[in-house]
Amino acid sequence: MPSFVDLSLTLSHATTMSRPNKSHRLLQRVRRIQLFAIFEVAARHVSFTAAAEELGLTQSGVSRQISELERVIDRRLFDRSANQVRLNPDGRALLVAVEAGFDEIDRGLDLIAPSPETFVLAANPGFAAVWLVPRLHSLRLAFGEVQLQLHLFDRDQELRDSQWDAAIHLSANDQVPDDAVHLFGEAVQPVASPGFAEHHGLTTTTDPARLRQLDLLHLDNRDRQWLGWPEWFAANGLAWSSKEASITYNNHALIIEGAMAGRGVALGWSGLVDPALADRRLVTVGVPVENPATSYHLIPSQQSSKHHVMLLARWLEETLGVTD
Repeated sequence: MPSFVDLSLTLSHATTMSRPNKSHRLLQRVRRIQLFAIFEVAARHVSFTAAAEELGLTQSGVSRQISELERVIDRRLFDRSANQVRLNPDGRALLVAVEAGFDEIDRGLDLIAPSPETFVLAANPGFAAVWLVPRLHSLRLAFGEVQLQLHLFDRDQELRDSQWDAAIHLSANDQVPDDAVHLFGEAVQPVASPGFAEHHGLTTTTDPARLRQLDLLHLDNRDRQWLGWPEWFAANGLAWSSKEASITYNNHALIIEGAMAGRGVALGWSGLVDPALADRRLVTVGVPVENPATSYHLIPSQQSSKHHVMLLARWLEETLGVTD
């Protein structure tokens, strides 16, 4: 009984022997394969003149090539009159076969063509909607030919369970890997629409106790590390429970939209609400609170391209702090 190596050699030899060492039968019948390409264009237009324009040839040149094809296959493909040509039944049958063959070759090229590199950037929906997406065109230009894919995660566990090349994430400063890039610290400030602030007499120095009497838009912080109203009030010497929230959301972008619509006061993360504050879609209605233990970081995965991570880090450093 032959070994695995022997069997492989036997099969290879049998395969070679079953296929004669000759050119394909089609190439034996039609030596100049480009004749089929010229025929396809002429048949598609049903016009030698239009085919000549598409191919960059003369009308007489196309006519000669078609005649040559008809000669070698011994079949007329077009019915000719003084002013026009028409595909005959043999021509129509050959056109179907040629188009199918070209389609099959095209599919083969797709199979062997290199796939464009893809870089998966993970971010939470709030950061993506408020800060990243408005600048996505600029980021794509920075990445050049690399295909950028944005992966949104809502909670920390979703990030841990997914595959990505780099993540923009709010993380504890003492728990990020050594190659993480610090972007900006975590600081929150109460914000509201100008109309809401004016109606309730709110300013940048509004007493925190006054805010407790108003509609507060709360972000569900389960499996999230972000500062919320409980932490903001605690920093100002007051207790507050999420049960006191007027509305609880699970998405920071929706909270900001609610605040701009005048539904209440939200906590806005510095760096994310800066554009809305700059054009006065929002105004600050209380003192800011910082968390020195956490920051937004760019965290690369172990398998990511160091070059692409460097491109992303450079783009972030150049773009942060720029107001659109």
